[in-house]
Amino acid sequence: MQTLRRKNRSLPLVLDALHYLSHATVQQVYDWLNRPSTLREVSMSSVYRSVHLLQKAGLIKPLYFNENQASYSLRQPGNQQAHFVCTDCNRVRILAFPALSPWESLVSEQLGEAFQVHYSNFNVFGLCDRCNLEKQECDVPLSVQSF
Repeated sequence: MQTLRRKNRSLPLVLDALHYLSHATVQQVYDWLNRPSTLREVSMSSVYRSVHLLQKAGLIKPLYFNENQASYSLRQPGNQQAHFVCTDCNRVRILAFPALSPWESLVSEQLGEAFQVHYSNFNVFGLCDRCNLEKQECDVPLSVQSF
């Protein structure tokens, strides 16, 4: 893991935001940092720069839940997570998945020791409880009223 050498006042703010938000896009971090109750303003370019530096230092990892943009979360060694992503509302739920480590070791077994795994992501896509309930309510056929 690289150390951060550049002085950047927004780095600890972005880390705090990701800790609080768990998973967030750059836009979500920016919005959270600039909410009215904070009485500060952090530029979007500072957030992008901080995310880039934190990722390069190995402190955060990108998560790709959809094609449009990456979300970021803190890297916590030994804390393996999987994610359930709702394909309707894009809500993300964390799943405790301690069995991801064997998958990472399979990479070395199949590709050789020269390959080094930095992190892994396991995502499950489907409908969350809310969207599934809404879909079921919409699928109920309307009863035919007699006149």
